[in-house]
Amino acid sequence: MYTRHDPTSSRTLPPTVRIDGSKIKDIRERQGLTQLYVATAVGVTTDTISRWENRRYPSIKRENAMKLAEALEVDISEILEHEEEQAEEQAEKIGSDKAGPHPGHTASTGRRLQPLPARPWIMLGLAAGFLALGLFLLWLHGRSAGNIVISASRVLPSHSAPGTTFPVLIEVGIMPKGPVSLLVKEKLPKYITALRGNPPYSAGNGEGMLKWIFQGDVNKKLFCYVAAINNKVALGKKLAFNGTVTIRKGATVSVTIDGDAEIETAPFHWADLNRDNVIDDEEILAVYDTFSGLKAVESDLQDLEAIWSAGGYKWDAKHGKFVTLPLKEE
Repeated sequence: MYTRHDPTSSRTLPPTVRIDGSKIKDIRERQGLTQLYVATAVGVTTDTISRWENRRYPSIKRENAMKLAEALEVDISEILEHEEEQAEEQAEKIGSDKAGPHPGHTASTGRRLQPLPARPWIMLGLAAGFLALGLFLLWLHGRSAGNIVISASRVLPSHSAPGTTFPVLIEVGIMPKGPVSLLVKEKLPKYITALRGNPPYSAGNGEGMLKWIFQGDVNKKLFCYVAAINNKVALGKKLAFNGTVTIRKGATVSVTIDGDAEIETAPFHWADLNRDNVIDDEEILAVYDTFSGLKAVESDLQDLEAIWSAGGYKWDAKHGKFVTLPLKEE
């Protein structure tokens, strides 16, 4: 669910992109994935996934498209609607308009864009391709040190309750594998306090800054910490994280940690993705896929198992903790 891929192929995309719902549905069904699984991975509802697949929302945010591609384990280009398909759709619509309005259809006023002839479309596509390649190479140059390319991504729950803890994972990718020295800095938002980390971090003079220094021969490195939200913070408050990774390999380059960057205070456990006061099997398996084996999170996983086994929970605002509830009889 939380697997993060190198996002280099999506850096040239606009803020919103057009997706092909039929392709998304086909890929999901071929891989045996449920809409619930995909919705959980992207951080949306199953209704949203259904609307995407049925082309009711043909354009979505770039970030959601990236997460959707990650959940389906495909390159983002495989789920996008390409220019040729858009042109065909536009041509069909214009042809339909020339044939006359459908019963019950009210014709709109104003000018309508006409499709370009085939040759200009080809030239336009080639020009766009060269531009995209140039931008990608420019971006790649800015994220490389010598012959090493790095990526950095944060996995952060979408919500957590005041007075409770939650885990954060920072994944640094290094390509190709080789000996490197890197520095990770994570700036915590106000009202957030770090409690423990794996590997251990250095905290900078109460400034809410966590730091890790690593030297080694790796392809991927994980940095995990457990944090808590102040129990006085009001519900509905959104808190933003930001951080950087600096690497030295012949040259020095810093990249911003992308991925999840905001958490909201809400009366639900951080693993309860659909906020229904139940930790179901898919939700707990998704958590273990991400955080299993990380010592900093071991005690949190034990508490999570207790909630999962009980069948339900509620948030005790007075004491700043979750209380398990017995499983209701069907």
